[in-house]
Amino acid sequence: MSDFFYLDVSLNFDNKTDVQVDDICFKNYINSAIRDLHGDFGLGVNVDLLKYEEDKRRGIIRCPARDYVKIRGALTFCGKLDGKFCRFLVHQSSGLLLSLQANSRTFIHC
Repeated sequence: MSDFFYLDVSLNFDNKTDVQVDDICFKNYINSAIRDLHGDFGLGVNVDLLKYEEDKRRGIIRCPARDYVKIRGALTFCGKLDGKFCRFLVHQSSGLLLSLQANSRTFIHC
């Protein structure tokens, strides 16, 4: 089993498509979601932002496998950041980074 889990995550704001979020803010928002659900204890979880697309507010994060449930729960229950209503959407998650590259549901077989 892998030591890490990888999540493909996007951040959506209610009725606002013009909100600009850079990579530093994106990671801070993830940490805020973890802190909101798990308190200061949750900040001990190491989350790495591996890739980020600013125009889509979408990124790939890595977390220890033992903390995957905590991270996933925090992202699911997050509803407000900096006074703005928002939600994190987890598109895919896997124990292998390579499996996020290809999606069997959208793959076109020749």
